[in-house]
Amino acid sequence: MNVKKFGCVKPQAHRGFKKGYASFHNTDAPQFIIDFMNEHSSYRLIICGHSLGGAMAQFAGLEFYLAGLSPTIFTYGAPKAFNKNLAHWIDSEFSSNFVGGIVSNRAVMYRVVTSRDHVPLLPLYYQGFSHIGTEICIKVAGSKIKAYSIHGSFKTSREDRSMKNRLKEFLSHRNPKQGIHALLDTKSHKHYPIHMTCKK
Repeated sequence: MNVKKFGCVKPQAHRGFKKGYASFHNTDAPQFIIDFMNEHSSYRLIICGHSLGGAMAQFAGLEFYLAGLSPTIFTYGAPKAFNKNLAHWIDSEFSSNFVGGIVSNRAVMYRVVTSRDHVPLLPLYYQGFSHIGTEICIKVAGSKIKAYSIHGSFKTSREDRSMKNRLKEFLSHRNPKQGIHALLDTKSHKHYPIHMTCKK
C-alpha cells in the first residue's frame, strides 16, 4: 500500500463533523474498504454524500487518500468541513481537472451546489473555514435547471456575492416569515434537480 505523507501545517476540522465521522472511522469499515480496494486495483472508489453526508464524504475521502487510494468524491449541498490550511492542502493533492482526474486515476473531489442552497455557505469562511474540490453550480429557477457552470476551486468573492443577494432578498420582504423562507430556502437544499436515467 502506498501511504501518503500528510504535509499540512496547522490543519483543523469542524469539531462536530469530525465527531460525526468518528462513528464511521471507529469501525472495521475503513480497513475493509482499504483491503478490498487493494485486492481489486482496477476498481474506482467513489464516495458520495449530501449535506451532512457530504461533510462525512470529505473526511472519508481524505482518510482513504492518506491510506494510498485515489478516491473520487461527489458532495451535494455540503457545508465546509476544514480550515483554510487543510482545504488548500487537500486541493493541492487532489486533481482539479474536471475530467482528467477520473481518466488519470487521480484523487478528485467535485462539490455540487445549487444557486439557492444555503448550506454550502456554512460555516462562514470568516470563521476560518473553506471548501475543497471543484465546484459545479446548478443554477435553478423554481424546480427547473436553467444552467450549470464549473467554477473550479472555492472563491470567497462568489460566497460574498451569494450572501449579499440572500440578505437583500431577506430585507425586501415586509413579512419576516417570508424573509426567513427566502433566506433559508430549504427546498433548494433538499432537492437537487438532477435527472438520472438508464438506457438499454
